[in-house]
Amino acid sequence: MNDANIAVTRGYNMAFGVFTKKLLLYFSPDIIDVLAQNCVAKKRESDDAETRKQAVRSLVKAVATLGIENISAAQRMLVLETLYKGFDDYAVDRRGDVGSWVRSESMIALSKYFELIMTCKDENLKKEMGADTPEFFERFISQHLQ
Repeated sequence: MNDANIAVTRGYNMAFGVFTKKLLLYFSPDIIDVLAQNCVAKKRESDDAETRKQAVRSLVKAVATLGIENISAAQRMLVLETLYKGFDDYAVDRRGDVGSWVRSESMIALSKYFELIMTCKDENLKKEMGADTPEFFERFISQHLQ
């Protein structure tokens, strides 16, 4: 996660998204935490929006591969909060508004994450996440409209 070479961090973030369930389980729960940390801007010179975008994409893929019911409640909330934080990425560099790449990917990933939650057969998981309340979706809609 802390490698100075952005190509290395981008590469392993992309690789985590295509790991098999067996590999993800082997590295779990650390892999979810690392991906979540890589989704958020670190305010460093070596910080890269493309890496954050790939981390967001891989985070939701990893959760889908593992199965949302197979990650802890704390990690489910961490993923949700991380995807919301992606909406606040307004990084700008010589290429312009590169934070928009992360914001866009966060919206796509959050929609997929909601789908994972709502299609889960575990009703307790939905209640635990608050997915049975209107407030759960109101927050997404208000963030989406800003």
